[in-house]
Amino acid sequence: MSNYDVPVLSGADNYRSWRNRLRFYLTIEEVWRIVDGTKKDPAELYPDIFNKQQAGISTRCQTEEENALRKEKDEWDQKNHKAMDAICRTLSKAIFDEVRKRNFEHAAEIWTYLKEYDVISGAQSLEGLKTAMRTHYSTCKDVQEYIHKMQAAIRKIKRSLSGEPWPEALGAQFLLCNLDEKWDTFMIVFLNRTACQIQFRNVVKPDQGPEGKAKLSWEQVSRRNTKVLQMMLEKRPLS
Repeated sequence: MSNYDVPVLSGADNYRSWRNRLRFYLTIEEVWRIVDGTKKDPAELYPDIFNKQQAGISTRCQTEEENALRKEKDEWDQKNHKAMDAICRTLSKAIFDEVRKRNFEHAAEIWTYLKEYDVISGAQSLEGLKTAMRTHYSTCKDVQEYIHKMQAAIRKIKRSLSGEPWPEALGAQFLLCNLDEKWDTFMIVFLNRTACQIQFRNVVKPDQGPEGKAKLSWEQVSRRNTKVLQMMLEKRPLS
């Protein structure tokens, strides 16, 4: 890879030069279609076939089509691992640690995650702030998606500050303020019972709910169960 002069990704300042040179290298190595997502994992395209193969159901009666898909899957895995290795070898230790903690399985996932570094470093960058302001619970399918999107927006804001400190309370404020009015009671109870300074992790950290659900997630589960119970009571015949 040294022949292609791919720099080590250290942050927003050199993201675009890193991206362009690494993309050229990945194209030469014939793995770029894996990275950009145009070449999909066969196991995701044909889950029924691969689930049967993993369970050993079709070991004696595999069709030619199944064997061809198995070969295609093996080739895809090899290219995916090659692409993941190439990307990770060009990351600074700090960014590599970020990627490693997220346990990505596909090169495309790593590439998408690293796009968050495509921000202008400095106070003139408003992309992260605009993203946080536009992220609302009402536009997400559930709390987990809402938390994930807000975390991504806050990471963009932090990376645009050029090392300046980020007030952690602001992240929690964005998260709470962009809930809809149905969450007003939850916010009142949460704010009244929280003695420590409100921070993002205080809102999303595991609570006493089953399976260590995050506070917001456990609140949503509680609401869903309450709604189901109400529906059951309404349908129950009078004794």
